[in-house]
Amino acid sequence: MRRLALLLLLLPAVALAYTYDVDPASVEFIESNGYVIPSVGEGVYPSEAGLPALPEIPLHIFVPGGGQAVDVEIIGMETREIPGVWGVLPMAEPRPVSQPAEYSAEPDPAIYESAAAYPAQIMRPLGGGNLAGYGIAEVAFSPFIYEPATGSLTLITQIEFEITTEPLDYATVTPDRVTPSVAANYLNRVTSLVINPDEVYNPSVVVEPSYRPTENGPDFGSTAEWVIIVPQAMQSAAEPLRDWKLRKGLTTAIVTTEHIYANYSGRDNAEKIRNFIIDANSNWSSQWFVLAGDTNVLPERRGYVSISGTSEDDRLIPTDLYFADLDGTWNTDSDGYWGESGDIPDIYSDVYVTRL
Repeated sequence: MRRLALLLLLLPAVALAYTYDVDPASVEFIESNGYVIPSVGEGVYPSEAGLPALPEIPLHIFVPGGGQAVDVEIIGMETREIPGVWGVLPMAEPRPVSQPAEYSAEPDPAIYESAAAYPAQIMRPLGGGNLAGYGIAEVAFSPFIYEPATGSLTLITQIEFEITTEPLDYATVTPDRVTPSVAANYLNRVTSLVINPDEVYNPSVVVEPSYRPTENGPDFGSTAEWVIIVPQAMQSAAEPLRDWKLRKGLTTAIVTTEHIYANYSGRDNAEKIRNFIIDANSNWSSQWFVLAGDTNVLPERRGYVSISGTSEDDRLIPTDLYFADLDGTWNTDSDGYWGESGDIPDIYSDVYVTRL
């Protein structure tokens, strides 16, 4: 796919122009309940019942200095009509996997009985986020144009568009210093994600790894690319893992929960651990974190997801993404629900977190 970017205006509002191509060979059709579901690339489908099951492709764009897409304008496009008469599946009401049900959906008559092309908005801004200092703007692109009244379906094979960005409206985290291997890993992640990889650059200072251990982590000025978080009573069980990582050339430290709870602020112990991870990522070049213990010894965070027809408990989903996505607070309104709509987690994992 070809990618092209051009800086058009200056901050605080910045306009950036891009070209995105869709390979017709990547298009597939899935038959379902007497309808078809068009598929292409990494497209995702709408969640609103009754809408045509047409995928949107999320486009991620590296934005120097960070920013979020607040507007998008189509400059031009190339299209190819797909021969045939197509009946596109209407979406069913979303349900949790724990509550399976037979497919049941009614087409939205405002769409399916209309002569107007769908969707009315081919591209829309989705905001943006931050991945360890790399600003990423987001746009949704609908590559299919559907006319339900006639059954015609058209593929957009190339689209030129311009996005307008503004600064993010929440606090973000950028590591102050990273080792060469950590810098290379971040760079590879971002360049493989965005549509303008040639513009990506490392925003942090690169330092050589240097491990001089103290009781809980490295001393000032050295690094710990791996960090194992463990209750003090289980510390000896984590030492073989630390020693193995050190032999592999990865600076690695053990930090106890007792040390974290005593030295970091937070509304509860989970937030104290997250604030420690932010600090280690910023100052030790820490990118990999091991939570050495189940939730009975290392707390979990439950994110709130609103799904109709479910109980309150079903809406609270355990997620260690809370410890990996380090931007914002995950609880902007300071209520009892974390990660709900409006709490503005950007869902980019700034670090890797696993639990043993």
